[in-house]
Amino acid sequence: MVRVGYRIIYFCSDGGNSASHQHPVNDVSGWMRAPNRAVKSKGQRVREGTAEMDKPWIAENNAERARLKALVERLTDDQLQTPMAAGWTISGVLAHLAFWDGRALYYMDKWAGGAAPSQADWEPDDIDWVNDSAKPLCLALPPRTAAELALKMAEDADRRVETLPDDLLERAIAVTPPFSLSRAAHRKEHLDDIERYL
Repeated sequence: MVRVGYRIIYFCSDGGNSASHQHPVNDVSGWMRAPNRAVKSKGQRVREGTAEMDKPWIAENNAERARLKALVERLTDDQLQTPMAAGWTISGVLAHLAFWDGRALYYMDKWAGGAAPSQADWEPDDIDWVNDSAKPLCLALPPRTAAELALKMAEDADRRVETLPDDLLERAIAVTPPFSLSRAAHRKEHLDDIERYL
């Protein structure tokens, strides 16, 4: 939806609470999804052509990253190996989070180098093959390495999102569908899943 002088952008500001985000722990079909598979939820209004923007995703990202940090520091190596749905483990899911934050970093680096944000930066509709292909690599990482990597990639991605220049941010948001600046939505989804297994 577009209004004069404003663009209504959806950033999943419900933190991923929509029912569409829930993956029952005994349902292996489509359990792993990309972060941008989120449903449109609360609209955040961004004033085009100005440097004044509401950036609610920053607080959301910080909150879920703090939650991730507490989890990584709390779990033992044995707990990180806890089995989850569809043959995943807790550490494997954390490596999955690191992968998708790494993808976000790749595109933000690309934009910083002069490339224009485009629809190609959005995850494709069918990402099962991506997650399934990466799954053996995620599971092969030592559990503690996977956990620490998830935290590092979350810190790097959140920092990059927070420091995006407003002109670049506007160009990224103007693409339809917009790039997901809320790293928190995907993170929350899987942290919720992990907590159900502990």
